[in-house]
Amino acid sequence: MTRVLIVANSFSPKDGGWGTVACYLERAMVGTEGVQVTRLEADRLARRRGSKISLLRDLWYAWQWRRFFAKADLVVCVCEPLFPVCAYHRLIRRNCQFVLLGHGTYIYYPFVRGWRRWPLRALARAVDRLFVVSRFTEARVREWYDGGIGIFSNGVDTKAVEPPPGPKHERIFLLVGEQKERKGIAYLLEAFKLLAVDHPEARLELAGNPSETYKALSQRLGIENKVRFLGKVSDAELARCYSRAWCHVLPSVNTHSSFEGFGLAHLEANAYGIPSIGSAETANAEVIKNGETGYLCRQRDAEDLYRKMKLLLEDDGLYNRMCTASRKHAESLSWEKVLPSFCRQVLEKEDVRP
Repeated sequence: MTRVLIVANSFSPKDGGWGTVACYLERAMVGTEGVQVTRLEADRLARRRGSKISLLRDLWYAWQWRRFFAKADLVVCVCEPLFPVCAYHRLIRRNCQFVLLGHGTYIYYPFVRGWRRWPLRALARAVDRLFVVSRFTEARVREWYDGGIGIFSNGVDTKAVEPPPGPKHERIFLLVGEQKERKGIAYLLEAFKLLAVDHPEARLELAGNPSETYKALSQRLGIENKVRFLGKVSDAELARCYSRAWCHVLPSVNTHSSFEGFGLAHLEANAYGIPSIGSAETANAEVIKNGETGYLCRQRDAEDLYRKMKLLLEDDGLYNRMCTASRKHAESLSWEKVLPSFCRQVLEKEDVRP
């Protein structure tokens, strides 16, 4: 019997990427023969701290949670800010294995900036196997980590999604994500202003934690009557948003302190049978099949984004083909297809790709 401890800030898809991965990984592990799974849910710690690392505080939490680690043969850390807590125990208990999952910003910037990067890199020696969610993220991690890195693809629960039959009838462009600089919302609003001139019937909806900055920008651009800031929505409401939308659009940008490590919302949109638009030179290029399941646009280029959105409104044949291809693409990356091979690799202690 292999005793597996999964460490995450949350085990609920409602809490974003970490919670989503932890939820489905736990389900897959529980259903594996010869595996006993325990969860360590550290929501309060990870949420309060964000990307900041407090090594002394981590030592305190490591002491508080020692009973969980003492019974584990394998520790899988899903949430990077909790990495030091797990690393301390791996250094103390050398008879257990430690697997770390890296999702993007948090597996890169804390390790390359500030004085904390040196103790963090030292703690990284405790990692037996490191997996990241995209080759784009792997390339960034290579700047500070010279060990083996495997690729762990995110997935989507296609069984929980039933796209509505027939063509979409509401010309709504939907953005799902927290409203911050990295999501490229300023460029989306500028692009939508151009689109609204050609297609006054079009609408834009933004689901996620709202920002007064972008509400004010929509007013300055004169499109406030065509833009709805939905705020944080329930799972049921989010499903309705995806179902009635014409297309999902998330034009992420690389900033001085963050980047898009995967772009799970693109895949979620595909599961509802709609295409998605994202930015090139991010991990979006590994999620979106350009010209088949959506489009890749140049970063910070509102006119390029406008042209892609306009094309999807005006070419019905192209749009319908993309809707069909999007659903098939999501099904090929369902959790039930991507997780079994990952679980085998972790449990059988296979070497990751050098």
